[in-house]
Amino acid sequence: MIFLNPAYLWFLSLVLIPVIIHFFNFQRPKKVLFSNVSFLKEVNQASNARNKLRDLLIMFMRMCFIAALVLAFAEPVEKGAQTQVWESENFVSIYADNSFSMQNETDNVRLLDRAAKAGEQLADVFPKNTRFQLIENSFSTNPNTFYDKDGLKDKFSLFSFANNARTIEQVYKKQLLALNNNATQNSGHIFWISDFQKSTTGDLSNLEIDTAKSIYVVALEPSQTQNLYVDSVWFEDPFVKLNATNQLKVNVRNVGNREASDKMLRFFVGDRQVASTTISLKGEEAKTFTLSFRPEAGGNFDARVEVEDYPLIFDDRYYFSIRVAPRVRVLFLHKDNRNTSVAKVFKSEAELFDFEMVNVNSFDYNLLQNADLIIADGISNFDEALRTELSAYVRRGGSIALFPAGKPQASVYQKILGVNFNTIEIATTGPQSLATPDANSSFYEGVFERITSDMSMPKTRPSLQIPNALRPILRFRSGATFLGVQQMGGSYVFVAASPLATEYGDFSRHALFVPTLFRMAIMSKRIDEPLAFSFAESYARIAIDSLKRDEVFTLRAADGNQELIPAQRIDANHLLLEMPKESLPAGNYHLIRQRDGKEAAKIAFNYDQAESDLDCYSEAELRAFFQNYTNIQFFSGDNSLNLAKAFEEKNKAFPLWRYFVIAALGFLLIATLLIRSK
Repeated sequence: MIFLNPAYLWFLSLVLIPVIIHFFNFQRPKKVLFSNVSFLKEVNQASNARNKLRDLLIMFMRMCFIAALVLAFAEPVEKGAQTQVWESENFVSIYADNSFSMQNETDNVRLLDRAAKAGEQLADVFPKNTRFQLIENSFSTNPNTFYDKDGLKDKFSLFSFANNARTIEQVYKKQLLALNNNATQNSGHIFWISDFQKSTTGDLSNLEIDTAKSIYVVALEPSQTQNLYVDSVWFEDPFVKLNATNQLKVNVRNVGNREASDKMLRFFVGDRQVASTTISLKGEEAKTFTLSFRPEAGGNFDARVEVEDYPLIFDDRYYFSIRVAPRVRVLFLHKDNRNTSVAKVFKSEAELFDFEMVNVNSFDYNLLQNADLIIADGISNFDEALRTELSAYVRRGGSIALFPAGKPQASVYQKILGVNFNTIEIATTGPQSLATPDANSSFYEGVFERITSDMSMPKTRPSLQIPNALRPILRFRSGATFLGVQQMGGSYVFVAASPLATEYGDFSRHALFVPTLFRMAIMSKRIDEPLAFSFAESYARIAIDSLKRDEVFTLRAADGNQELIPAQRIDANHLLLEMPKESLPAGNYHLIRQRDGKEAAKIAFNYDQAESDLDCYSEAELRAFFQNYTNIQFFSGDNSLNLAKAFEEKNKAFPLWRYFVIAALGFLLIATLLIRSK
């Protein structure tokens, strides 16, 4: 027991007043005359003994009355081992986790609702002059903003999810800054109300705890940690083909030790379901499923895949965008205009290809920035500047197809293609017939219904010998390579042994020529953008055609319900978009040019997948981490709905002055009754 006003204890000396009254009784006795006092002497002796005992009791009751009254004014309180003595000025910083993992439940109550309930109760257990700060995962409020109890309850009434995950270290630093800037003394109260998810809480051993602050840990433990979610999606062939069957790969994870059986996995393009399948996964298993998709129109499309799961639903949908038959930019580099076969092939499919012919003598190097494939035909020599630019183009991921001149310079090709390309030797053989394509070759997959040995094949006269470093696509009947390919990072280098000019053969007029060029162009299309972006990233890098340096883009939700202008900047032919994680939910979005209001690209955002792993620190694990700190208290998640009572039992001093007032009145009553009994 302690006293909030110990100065009043000096008045305990007043208990001497009843003693003085008892020993110095100033009441004068009255003399009464009797004729015979022998009988009265016996009565007087018995009465004196009783009166002395009663007087002692009266004195004692008066002393107890004064002592109880003084102690009541001193405001005694009962203080436990961890009880806090509230200051005249209290500042309380409350962190309430509102990440998506708080969709999980305990006894059919969401953890988010438990956190809000616990936070609201804290407003009533502190003194009226207490100022409260609420920190949640968006970090959107000013760190110096504090509320009274009603303001805190209003904030919790609007409490909802945020698509951010914060480490405890980030939260703690923000709380310390707020308390140190506002509290007049080096003190304060810090609350952490969270499920303490291991994937997002961070390394607790890195925390530097300020022992002057009281810290209260409320660990909300979910009833189960089972979660089924879509981890990633990709196309088997990044080039999504029109009027052809494309395979979408979907990786699904089952986090938890229970089996997930007969769950539906659905694939939507726009609002139309195009494929579905039933899936089953064992506990802690990840499995890849295949969904088929046959687009009937080209262009960009919003898409998503969905999986059935409960109670966590934020990661049941994975949003992405699809570019069906994206336009391939082909640059044809020639020495003269005699050979028009290449131009005829690509101009016949203008919906699929952006084709441009350029003479090597008037070549603008800026054209390399946007080209997916460069076809160089009949050029015997490249000047030093062009060789340097073409080499850099290949290193950046661009693809090139070289059809040699009649008398090529092998050393020049060697410099363009880099050190991984072996020396090319000039061949001296005559016209040769090509062998039929390999039936197992992926290059011509879907081109021929049937490949037979008696197929009509073109004849050409090689001017180059293709080294073994290149993988053969087409061979001569002799076994030598006619057309080879080498992959260098994200680029493809195609080299033919013969020129396209008709005096060297009829390959450019053969039916095999068209699918060969088409396949080269499709393989060269740089699909370097992901199908979707994560809010965990800082920027989204988006390639946009005809991009101007002063352009501004608006980000609009696919359903048209949300729109904003995010922070953005332009880098060459890419738009760098600052991730708007604080403002938008996961979903499909469209980039709109402000100058003409037209759509420039479709993109998709998804939530951070770290939230999908529901493994959490238990209260016992948290106690082990902070066992050396006496200023940290722990509250079980079971107490979250009645945190006020649990907190008061540990921390709030129990006032006793009422009982001392009642005792004083009791002593006064007993003293009065004893006096009246005389």
